[in-house]
Order: sequence, then structure tokens, then C-alpha cells
Amino acid sequence: TVSAAVIQSGKKIYFKPDSKWASSDAWFAIYDNNGNWYKMNSETGGYYSYTFTTNVTQVIFVRMKNTDKNTLNWSNKWNQQPSSGFITIPTDGKNCYVLNNCQDGQSWDNVGGSWTTK
Repeated sequence: TVSAAVIQSGKKIYFKPDSKWASSDAWFAIYDNNGNWYKMNSETGGYYSYTFTTNVTQVIFVRMKNTDKNTLNWSNKWNQQPSSGFITIPTDGKNCYVLNNCQDGQSWDNVGGSWTTK
């Protein structure tokens, strides 16, 4: 059996929320499978990004409340993708997670999405 560590340090990933997640002056964060929080940076075109300085293999994208733009914790979140578990960061060159559009009447948590290249 051969196994290898996935090196994500230095990897920049992007997040593209839909218009509902981007509403109400929300901001975005990442929570990783090591229990760390990261505040995402606003980019042009409605994208958000973060460049990892440590090795991270799985993440949760989190829509944060507009009332406190500095506190990174679960009590300051509005929504998350996925609602349980983590999303694995791909190693095939894809670096942008695009959130599916929230449908009317649908929960804003766990709406799904897919990785693409930005």
C-alpha cells in the first residue's frame, strides 16, 4: 500500500457564493478539519479567497453574520456548506468551490456545489 500526504500549504482556494449567500453584507470564512478558522478575502467578480499557510485537506465554507466581522466561531455563522462533514480540497488543479443556487423554500445550509478552476 502506498500513501502520500497531500500538501496544501501555499495553495490558494476560491469560493463563489450564490446571490442569496452573498446578500445582507455577509462575509465568508473557512473552517478546516484541524479545527482552525480562516477569514476569506473579497476578490473581484463576487469571489472570495484564502491562501493556506498550513496543510489543509478538508474544509467547510461558512457564511458569517454581518453584525461582527471579526469573530470566527460557530455562534457567529449564518450558514455552512456542507451542513455536516467536510469538503475535500481537490489535488487535480481545481481551486474554486462554486456554491449551487439556493432555491426558494430550500434551506441555505448544505445546498451543494462543485469544484472548478479559476
